[in-house]
Amino acid sequence: METPLQLDESLAGVPTERRELIEVFLERVWPFLVSSLTTSSSSLLRSVLAAPTHAGTLARFLSEVASDEAVAALDPLAAAFARAGDIQETLLKKAGGTWLAGEVAEHLAITRQAVDKRRKRGSLLAVEVRSWHRYPLCQFSEGGVVDGLPEVLKAIDTDSGWTRLSVLLSPTLRSDSADDADMESSVLDALRQGHKAEALHAAASWGRHEAV
Repeated sequence: METPLQLDESLAGVPTERRELIEVFLERVWPFLVSSLTTSSSSLLRSVLAAPTHAGTLARFLSEVASDEAVAALDPLAAAFARAGDIQETLLKKAGGTWLAGEVAEHLAITRQAVDKRRKRGSLLAVEVRSWHRYPLCQFSEGGVVDGLPEVLKAIDTDSGWTRLSVLLSPTLRSDSADDADMESSVLDALRQGHKAEALHAAASWGRHEAV
């Protein structure tokens, strides 16, 4: 853990205005974190420490402590925001990570501007991570993008990249494999297996299922 002196060193190159914001942020959250940590059970701490990343550990911990009645009364959305962070991290892990636009451009042998145009048209999937557009790796094949993906993305009736990623990866279709008769596969699995019609139907049905 950084001492105040080490923290000063870490922030040495940060512009003054941003440094002041960081210091105000730390002053606000640090007492809450210390108080929450000292009153949390050992089992809870072991549970959140099982998360694979620093961000996941923090998101899971905040989700738990934000569910406390006192916190919920003051900030009803706190737990929801914390859970959302944990869900997003899980989705990105299932997606195999992400690329920035430059890496996508290199993979597809196109310009970054062309990548941006495809994202805006909805034929490439991007999610926002700290104000950056990140492109989940699961949508790419060895030579481009998974066949049929642009049509499926457009069939999912939402503007949210995170929701589209969730729809692509969530088990929604019954497997047609004899070995996995009781297993469900995702929309993306169906595309990779060449079942474009089934994938399109599941993607188009998502909004109707949500409305029920």
